[in-house]
Amino acid sequence: MTGIKALNIASLNMKKVLTALTILNTVAAVTAFSGIIYIYWYVNNETKQKEIKEFVGDKIKEQLPSLLKTNMPSIPNTTTPPVMKTPKPLSF
Repeated sequence: MTGIKALNIASLNMKKVLTALTILNTVAAVTAFSGIIYIYWYVNNETKQKEIKEFVGDKIKEQLPSLLKTNMPSIPNTTTPPVMKTPKPLSF
């Protein structure tokens, strides 16, 4: 198959591919835009904000004691007195 007939078939196939890609691109863009709007609505909803704050606060309260035990340095029972050095005399 050569000539004009082959060109027409190839052109038709390319049109189909480009149409399919355009449709997929449009669906992806609409899905992404819808997701962004939903997340914006979800986060800015006052009842959801309250639920999110309570959830995060509870998780912090659960993990805070174990974090403090492992990351806090131990405090010594006694300390040594300060080391006093006599200052060197100034020579003029």
